Amino acid sequence: MEMLKIVLLFTEILMTLMDGFVNRKKCDIVF
Repeated sequence: MEMLKIVLLFTEILMTLMDGFVNRKKCDIVF
């Protein structure tokens, strides 16, 4: 059960990082 929580947390962090990366790329294209 503890392992599942860690995996979910890791996935959430990964998603956030990917969102930030995509947004930064969009900003680079815009500016």
